[in-house]
Amino acid sequence: MLRLLHRLFALTAAAAFAGSMALFALAWLGLPPLSLQRQATLPAGAALAIDLALLAAFGLHHSLMARDRAKALLLRFWPAHLERSLYVAVASAFTSLLVLAWQPIGPALWRLSGAPALLLQLTALAGLVISTAAAMTFDHLHLVGLRQLSAHERGEPVRPPQFSTPGLYRLVRHPMQSGLVLFLWATPTMTAGGLLFVGGLTLYILFGLRFEERSLRASFGSAYTAYAARVPALLPFLRP
Repeated sequence: MLRLLHRLFALTAAAAFAGSMALFALAWLGLPPLSLQRQATLPAGAALAIDLALLAAFGLHHSLMARDRAKALLLRFWPAHLERSLYVAVASAFTSLLVLAWQPIGPALWRLSGAPALLLQLTALAGLVISTAAAMTFDHLHLVGLRQLSAHERGEPVRPPQFSTPGLYRLVRHPMQSGLVLFLWATPTMTAGGLLFVGGLTLYILFGLRFEERSLRASFGSAYTAYAARVPALLPFLRP
């Protein structure tokens, strides 16, 4: 029974992750009634307070739960093979909350139409494809926690990640984040609330990369240091 519950939890977490990512993308692309840049319904001050609180909660969770100290504390009472699944489940909940509770603010700062709007929309879709392709380059089952569960059920240790730079990782060190930033900023319509949304997430990405780089250098040592010396972080063809 316990094994079945563990499997159901891991599968539910993985499904929630896929659903929250789809919700995030569709809401930013303007799917009604989920559009993050719909007409404002609250006073600007109240909406701003709610949105800042949502961004803070989103950023704090992703930053704190990813740290080694937080993982060590969690593993005192939580099964190690479900640690990643728990992170994914909570991250999906915060992502969905960010999208569903976001309050639009103000009129449009810019609103393009015609060929310029189509070009930006295609660019945003390209960014989404880049981010998804980069995530699928490595073991996506490990990313959502299913590989850890499978190894535990077979009584095998989870193999530590090996350093490699396939595909898009030869152009930039963090193609998932590059694609996400491109997806967020290539929008034909931008309101004050939308600018807060993309600005806050971009700052979170840049801040989070500092910790990720530190962790990667600690894990892979000189191999990653040499890689970082020749490959830019986010913008291809830009010297590090």
